[in-house]
Amino acid sequence: MVDSLKLILASCALVVAAGSADAGPRDRLAGTYIATVGGSSVALVLNADGTGSLAGDAGRWKVAGRSITLIDGEGSQVTGSVSGNTLTFNVDGQTIRFVKRTAAKKAPTTTTSKASGRPFKPKLVAGKKIRPSGAGGSFRLPRGWKHGWGEGADGNDAYNATNKKQTIVLSLGRTMLTGDEGRSDVVSLIDAALAELLEGAAVEHVVATEEFTVGGKMAGRTVVRGNLGGEQIEGYLGVVFESGWAFSIVGLYKTADAKEGRAAADTVLATLRVKAPKTNKRLMARIAGCWSFYESYDGGYTQITLKLAADGTYHRSYVFSLSNVDSGTGYDSSSASDIDKTSGSWVVFGKQLTLVPDGKGKKIFDVAVKSGRLYLGKRRYSPCS
Repeated sequence: MVDSLKLILASCALVVAAGSADAGPRDRLAGTYIATVGGSSVALVLNADGTGSLAGDAGRWKVAGRSITLIDGEGSQVTGSVSGNTLTFNVDGQTIRFVKRTAAKKAPTTTTSKASGRPFKPKLVAGKKIRPSGAGGSFRLPRGWKHGWGEGADGNDAYNATNKKQTIVLSLGRTMLTGDEGRSDVVSLIDAALAELLEGAAVEHVVATEEFTVGGKMAGRTVVRGNLGGEQIEGYLGVVFESGWAFSIVGLYKTADAKEGRAAADTVLATLRVKAPKTNKRLMARIAGCWSFYESYDGGYTQITLKLAADGTYHRSYVFSLSNVDSGTGYDSSSASDIDKTSGSWVVFGKQLTLVPDGKGKKIFDVAVKSGRLYLGKRRYSPCS
């Protein structure tokens, strides 16, 4: 990351900003802004409600007249100027300009919009059609590639594929859109997903985020390059949207393999045919209720209480306690504990339970009921006493 980009990332990390601003200026400024410094780019997303993100860091912003202010966690402020579609900041003598990504003169295409626009028709690589069990769709994979279930870039289950030399990795996954995600425009949602995957890393867009249709459904992609561990790496993100779900393809490979990697990812994306999973109402009715998990070990225990209400809401409490006992005195020499409580909504698709906290994010578990016990992943829950 070049020095000037470091400065603005360090100085302008968005957090809760004091004060408020009129909705009018916020509405006019809302959007995605891109700054390019020394070949690297960073996205600044401003939402109309005053929230936003910079390189994946979420928070707030405020505007007064032609000035916009970002405030970091320690109270340091960076104030820039607003001129049309450009936001200008001066950090230690370095002038950095964020230019707003302009959309076509039509209403933004959201993930719930009726599919429209040009179909995605790249040159396809020869291969075979596969339909992995549990993946929710089918696609063409280049000949000779190895594939199977594993862990994706977000930590959830994903269907991974690699070329013969194992220099290119593609991961296919799906996630349920929640909250504002389901109402976001396609380009902004892909940009936000990319920023979350990059975790602030500096990249250069070699294919600007674009939207199109795949199999009659809204879709899009973006391609970036950056330095990872001293090597130039290209990253690929393609997404197909269907009934409140996002089916994604994440590709990672060295720039030397970019031609093969991008062609393979484009082929998978263009041939991806998906179907949103159905709500498993029967299983939801079986597991609605109160469940408890308890595990003890030398010096401590973990206890989880999960209440799944029939109306689709849930409450979860997590207690962790650990004590170190002095062998000489028999008394606790030190102890640690953690208590966490969350609430939100829950749903079962297929054989997976999804918990959506009222805050941010979601948790997905393989779910089963055996002999009156609830299994979430490898943990076994018993009915609350």
